[in-house]
Amino acid sequence: MWTIWRRNCRRARVASNSWPRRFSCKLSAASRALLRIGAAISHLEVNYQAHLNLDELAQIAHMSKRNFLRSFQSALRISPIAYLVQLRVTRGASLLRRTDLTVTEVAFQVGFRDSNYFARQFHKVLGLTPSQYRKQQARLA
Repeated sequence: MWTIWRRNCRRARVASNSWPRRFSCKLSAASRALLRIGAAISHLEVNYQAHLNLDELAQIAHMSKRNFLRSFQSALRISPIAYLVQLRVTRGASLLRRTDLTVTEVAFQVGFRDSNYFARQFHKVLGLTPSQYRKQQARLA
């Protein structure tokens, strides 16, 4: 992401030799924080099955744990752990639609260590249990 920004910034400098300059390459602190959080979100999207903790995500974002939590929450209006749970549940719902795996197998594949916890979180996020969701999707297809 930084590479794209630098490349565009160089182009803008070359193109804007006239006075006054119309383009500034300086990013605000909030913009830099969003870019850093984007790196952590990308990491979550790719590694959602793995056991992840806040210290690791904060390190990826090059922020302190507290600053990362505050920035993430203000940008997405959700905590990083809640985001991870939602991500796992939506990926689990996709597996339930596309495969014949059991609910327990789906839970383990998307990173939950307990199928009961997966079922509770699934119901909390989507309003249905995993088996109800699978039946509903089968009826719609």
